[in-house]
Amino acid sequence: MHYRELVSFVILVSAPVVTPREQAAFATDAYLRNLGAPVQLLRAVPRLLGSEVPGGGFVYADFDPSPYQRRLTQPVLIVYGTADESMPTVQGPAIVIDDIARAGNEDYTVRYFEDANHGIRIAGELAPGFREATARWVQGLPETADAPPRIAGAQPEQTFRADPVAQPRWYASGDMILVTLVGGILLIFLGPALWVVSRLIRRPSEPMPATLAHSTALLGAGVVTIWLAFTAYLVLVADLAINYEQSPYVVQGGWLGIQVVAVATTGVAVWSGARWLNVRRHGTRTGTVATITLVGVHLGALILLLAAGYWGIFPNVV
Repeated sequence: MHYRELVSFVILVSAPVVTPREQAAFATDAYLRNLGAPVQLLRAVPRLLGSEVPGGGFVYADFDPSPYQRRLTQPVLIVYGTADESMPTVQGPAIVIDDIARAGNEDYTVRYFEDANHGIRIAGELAPGFREATARWVQGLPETADAPPRIAGAQPEQTFRADPVAQPRWYASGDMILVTLVGGILLIFLGPALWVVSRLIRRPSEPMPATLAHSTALLGAGVVTIWLAFTAYLVLVADLAINYEQSPYVVQGGWLGIQVVAVATTGVAVWSGARWLNVRRHGTRTGTVATITLVGVHLGALILLLAAGYWGIFPNVV
């Protein structure tokens, strides 16, 4: 028996309608804007969500429901809460109505419930009238399938569209995200690890000039601090967004703090690089372990600072 013979009607409650990737970008952007997140973070969201998942395989992110909706011939009830910031509450019904029309289906009903969230709840309770409206529509079929008013309830607001997310360049997508971050950190810790090993086997190399050693250590610590702080910041902001809480000190103050560290670390990178060139110009020998440390820290720092720039951690120049 065909599935169309088994299904008499369809009810879509808080349905995303668009692909999971588009819906995730839409919801994240809405949450961050409500928190007053910095513009750099808003720009980074599409870059992150548009990238492939490290390791691949998550093809569901681009699942498009429209081809299936265009085969619906059953009556459709579409329900949204006006306080649902994670779904395209205006765009969604328009897409469904257009899709089912391609199958010659004009039996749709749209209902909005004022102040109801994604679960059609207000303060933990189902929105008043939701049960009754749904029951009346189901029990009244087929008469209620196209009964006026077709669209009714509270007035929804949708400021931005849920649109396809651009896929970033190869160097900032999928496995390359992990390669960049993990590779950069490993390069920074390569030298110190070799130094510990040399001490354990009692084969100390020639010492690094004190000023250069200090600048190199400060550079490595600064870059690692940037990414640890950025990661912690994202976790805190996500927790605020999920729990619908506000904290300007965390959102704005935390971002400003990360940018200060990023700019200061860039200055340290220039200073440390200049010190290294000066040491080489004077012909001072640094030894094998020290040289590997210098190359590893400076190269790792360069990679991670470039990545920080790509993800918008630095302040806008203009």
